[in-house]
Amino acid sequence: MYLLLIFALTFSLSEQWLMGGGGAGGGGMPGLGGNGGGLLGGGGGGLLGGMLG
Repeated sequence: MYLLLIFALTFSLSEQWLMGGGGAGGGGMPGLGGNGGGLLGGGGGGLLGGMLG
């Protein structure tokens, strides 16, 4: 469980750096930045947001 959480956090951070995603919105489109949701979208942005939200 902890390993999965650490992996999700790391992937989410690296995704934000590479794609410019993240933010609080869930657009599901990588590279938008700000309100973009990253790869899977969701509440937290990125993979982590897709898992938790």
